[in-house]
Amino acid sequence: MDSSPDDRRMLVVIENVHSMPKQGVASSFQFGVGFGIWRGIIAALQLPCERVEPVVWKRALHLGPDKGKAVQRALRLYPRADLGHTYRGRTIYHDGLAEALLLAHYAFVTYGGTPKPLKSKSPVKSRH
Repeated sequence: MDSSPDDRRMLVVIENVHSMPKQGVASSFQFGVGFGIWRGIIAALQLPCERVEPVVWKRALHLGPDKGKAVQRALRLYPRADLGHTYRGRTIYHDGLAEALLLAHYAFVTYGGTPKPLKSKSPVKSRH
């Protein structure tokens, strides 16, 4: 049986990222635009959200800056996760997907698998 949106329990966890010192102005701007779009979508949908610093969730999962370790850890936790593609007979892993999966894992473990329920919205009245 499908549940209504008000019956679901949901929490959005987003990495609270910042531009890096050696990034160029254009790439920093584009990076900020993307982050702002996600924040806007979350706010518009009135979803409960937690922003987590990268160092916080990575430290909790005993990860450093090595992206390869993130892929290894994600595959150890979720062996069936599709984190790569085959190119010329070799599997090329996408570390961004691995880190996204690990951030979701961190959120689930940290927030006890019981995120805050969505707030009930007032029903929209028809103008007919």
